[in-house]
Amino acid sequence: MEKAVVTRRRRWLPLALSAVLLIGPLAHEGYAKRGPKSFFKAVVNGKRLKASKRGLLGVLAGVSFSVSGATKPRRGLVRTVTVNCGPVDLRTVPPSTTLTGCFGSYTEAGSRTSFRQWTGSAMELTVDSFDGSRLIGSFRGVLADPSTANPSDASASVEEGTFSIVLLDLGV
Repeated sequence: MEKAVVTRRRRWLPLALSAVLLIGPLAHEGYAKRGPKSFFKAVVNGKRLKASKRGLLGVLAGVSFSVSGATKPRRGLVRTVTVNCGPVDLRTVPPSTTLTGCFGSYTEAGSRTSFRQWTGSAMELTVDSFDGSRLIGSFRGVLADPSTANPSDASASVEEGTFSIVLLDLGV
């Protein structure tokens, strides 16, 4: 009885492998190709920030847009950087254009630590490319205004920021 079961299983293995090998190349090439990966990185106050895939957010809303990245919780702490630019129609911005006066924020929040936040409108964002959905660029700046939760803290510097994010078009 056991030999019959083993023999049946062994017959299906070569058939299944053959089917995978035959069907694999016939699959639509759109499934095989992946677009560029989304990412969001920066150095904030000398500490490297790399956003998790779930922490990425990009929004396009008529005459403004926003990119944001949040880290995975580490030791109960989540760090988030957001850059908002506008009024500007991103669809008309030529590549390698630097937008100044963008609003930015940096937040440290967690279960074990107190909430701290810095904001400011001295952020610069450079648009390297925009194809209608994916925005690729860089950013930097100084966030001079600490929140009321941390009023005595010095300004936060954001350097070496780079990103590649698909923007959600709100259509407004």
